[in-house]
Amino acid sequence: MYLMKFAVVGKDAKKIELLLPETGFARDSEKPDVVFSVGGDGTILFSEYKYPGVLKVAIRKSRICKKCVFDAGDLKKIMDALKKKKYSVNEYMKLESTLLGKTLCALNEIQVHNASPAKAIRFSVSVDGKVVEKEVIGDGVVVSTPYGSGAYYYSIGGTAFEKGIGIGFNNPHARIKNLVVPEESVVEIKLLRGQALVLCDNLDGSVALFENKAVRIKKSRNTARFVRI
Repeated sequence: MYLMKFAVVGKDAKKIELLLPETGFARDSEKPDVVFSVGGDGTILFSEYKYPGVLKVAIRKSRICKKCVFDAGDLKKIMDALKKKKYSVNEYMKLESTLLGKTLCALNEIQVHNASPAKAIRFSVSVDGKVVEKEVIGDGVVVSTPYGSGAYYYSIGGTAFEKGIGIGFNNPHARIKNLVVPEESVVEIKLLRGQALVLCDNLDGSVALFENKAVRIKKSRNTARFVRI
């Protein structure tokens, strides 16, 4: 009999790791079939980074978690549904970009941000080779998925959306309306002046973007997958 392999990321991981084998699951932190993300929205992002594309179960262990579908008390119901294969899977698009040999893959957003909070940067934005903003002065730009449109993109003035790629301007010198472009679009951001970093979701680490260099952001071929019951 095949035992579904699982891994746990986040709060109270050890408690769940001890409980799951009793319900017919085998712990495997290397190649799990399903990952239990236990915490908040940040835990979900980290679990997708650590186990990209692997089926996720998002369990709330934080007072603030917009994307958590289940509570800890739902664990037995989740186990039964997984074993009996009585669940559906929601897939969400991701974004990717390759810069200086490093590939970034985001569930929420990829952003270009000023390296120094005291100094604005200047940049242009193009979509599919067509310039949509010739020169923006500000703290940067956020390129968001629909999944992430209620997060940082929303906090800088964007509106949540269900399809496409969002382009939100972070503290621009002049008012600029945020854009939502088709999901197959390629968004290019060129740094015209200043020092900038390219960031992915809320993960540690960044890639430097130098003056007169550009970063291209597009829909990834990979998706994030979440259990729904």
